Amino acid sequence: MKLPHLKYIYFQDFDASFDEFEEFIKAISSQLQIFSISILRKKTYLDGDRWERLIKEYMPQLKKFYFHFDQYFDGNNEQINLSDSTNEFINQFSSPFWIERKLFREIQMLLDILSSLPNIESLKLSCIPVFQLESLSIEDVKNRLPVSAINKITNVKLGQVTKEQEEQQIQFFINLCPHIQYLEIDSRLSDESIWYTCLENLSNEVLYDIFEYLDGCDIYKSFSNLNNRLQNLIISLSLSLRIELDPLSKHLLEDHCQHVIIPNSHRILSLHLADYWKDQLLIDAFFNHCIIDSSFQRLESIMLKGIKTEKLLTTLFYLKFLPRLFSLTMYIKDYYYHDPGNIYPLIFSLPTLKYNRLSRSTHTREITIPHLNSILHYTPQLRHLYCNPVIDSNEEFKNDLSMKLPHLKSLYIEQFYESFDEFEMFIKEISSPLQILNITVFWGKAYLDSNRWERLIKEYMPQLRKFYFHLNHMIHDDFTKDLIDLSNGFINQFNSPFWFERKWFREIRIDYENIDFSIHPYKEEWIDLHEHMKSDHRIMQLIIMNNQFTELTWRFIKELKCASKAIHFTHLGIEDDSMCIHMLLDTLSSLPNIKSLKLSSPSIFPLKSLPIEDTENYRSVLAINKITKVKLGQVTEEQEEQQIQFFINLCPHIEYLGVDCMSDTDVPSLMKLILMNRRTRIPNLCYLCFIIPMADENMVRTLAMTIDSERVNDNYTIQRSGNKISVYWK
Repeated sequence: MKLPHLKYIYFQDFDASFDEFEEFIKAISSQLQIFSISILRKKTYLDGDRWERLIKEYMPQLKKFYFHFDQYFDGNNEQINLSDSTNEFINQFSSPFWIERKLFREIQMLLDILSSLPNIESLKLSCIPVFQLESLSIEDVKNRLPVSAINKITNVKLGQVTKEQEEQQIQFFINLCPHIQYLEIDSRLSDESIWYTCLENLSNEVLYDIFEYLDGCDIYKSFSNLNNRLQNLIISLSLSLRIELDPLSKHLLEDHCQHVIIPNSHRILSLHLADYWKDQLLIDAFFNHCIIDSSFQRLESIMLKGIKTEKLLTTLFYLKFLPRLFSLTMYIKDYYYHDPGNIYPLIFSLPTLKYNRLSRSTHTREITIPHLNSILHYTPQLRHLYCNPVIDSNEEFKNDLSMKLPHLKSLYIEQFYESFDEFEMFIKEISSPLQILNITVFWGKAYLDSNRWERLIKEYMPQLRKFYFHLNHMIHDDFTKDLIDLSNGFINQFNSPFWFERKWFREIRIDYENIDFSIHPYKEEWIDLHEHMKSDHRIMQLIIMNNQFTELTWRFIKELKCASKAIHFTHLGIEDDSMCIHMLLDTLSSLPNIKSLKLSSPSIFPLKSLPIEDTENYRSVLAINKITKVKLGQVTEEQEEQQIQFFINLCPHIEYLGVDCMSDTDVPSLMKLILMNRRTRIPNLCYLCFIIPMADENMVRTLAMTIDSERVNDNYTIQRSGNKISVYWK
């Protein structure tokens, strides 16, 4: 039973013995490159030396090894068995054989163990490289937060910390075990010598660096009265404290205030308080014990999440005495508080404030232009303004010559529900040297008057460099006629030299049952739009996206066919993983001027749909398309060659081909396929780009050898920039 071409094996819930499994591997004599197996309870599989011998002798070409050992427990006996299995697993698979191949044990297993053993006080790990580098920042892993919250670990010893990952490895365990009193690190140097470091032996500078990552209250709780040196360090004026309190620490609040915060108010750099729910009173309780006054000499940042309005007003009065308060963030808890007008004067009177964020509940976050006007009176030095959303108001906006913002350079309004008349009046009144304007409006045909925009920009925003405009409309049967009118209006507007001289381009984006008409600056990516600018002022991009492509959306796209004859759509982007190949061809057949095509996921096209050379649309697209640039994203291993071959056949004029590879993509094989087609089907190809997650110089050399092996006398250049490998033919 020989399988000489077998490269991949996947076993799930494998129940045979290790002896039987070993005989099977020896018998098939395969060139395995990827092997995955999931075992239940059979502890003989935890023999790392046996696995090492088996892989070296019978799977020498193995590149990827996935091994899962599952054991459930319920009761004391099973827990003992689990502990035995855990010890065997931890003591195995840690030799240089595994580390050199970057075959690591998952850190989630450690977290699972710790979450089931809440009374552990000491932790010793003999080999740290077992944890994948990308697993070190796992704040969102399910078990991370409970383990950090409940564990009582005070003594930690880490063995064989690697030079490449030492900071991340150590930082992970510092974050995981906030109650550490003793930390010992075994660092293995390149000459294999071993040295040990205890926390007390670290320099003052290193300890201060560690303290910067810790909450001030935790520092005092963990290091007070351990020894004279540490005690002197934590009370030193050189150490600034960062205080962060949430509802979980409410029962310790009085103690924190009396023994840490008030005695050290002159050393506190930041103070963050959070009440997440309506019935939590942490902030109220804090201010019952402590007042933020001039004694907080170093305080630079305050965040109050869930503060009540009356408490906020009182607090703001005292904040004006802080000499270094640069950042103030506040979330008001009162859900139906509508008039923050008495808050803004207090905020803007703070003498050193550089950043402020004031948020209310989601029910009351809207703002009107008259309300915005009243706020801006207090910010004559304002340089950047963000509003979301600005709603219609029954109150008439009155001209106010005092509302000037002579320093405002960027204005971002995410949702604007006022009329163009109101917006125009607002822009005229603020008299700002705007350089960036970003606005999203809903409905409003008046906003599609390009001549009116042109006059407004020339006269009141002459320094505008970047213009982002979005008009969003819902696709609905009742609005079909209005929507087609809007589409025609947009297509026939914004096409004068004024727009193209500034490199501001039009785009129609269809997303589920919404359509977005937009103007935005040219962004130099892989699509060289500027090459068409002088010859064609009717350039427009069409983007179809979302994973719920409906019949209503498709009908609207068909309605655009008539309009598309009056405009040269030059770029088509598909970000929709539910569009079938027939819809793509139907769309391309109605857009004969497309020159660049981008698909975020070509795997959306079923394999059975690829051989469709005999369909009418395919022949039509093949005959008329002018596509020279193609970019394919998320090419899958199973269909990669057929996917790419399909688009090579469809677009014989390709000059640029970009392929976004998955981690398991066989890139050298793809290179061979493309080189073969370059000689036959796509002779104009001069630029090839692979986006490869694990791109490195070895991959560059491999691809160069692949090109050279084809024995084509081509003058080419290959280079890597990050995860992108590019090939240029001259």
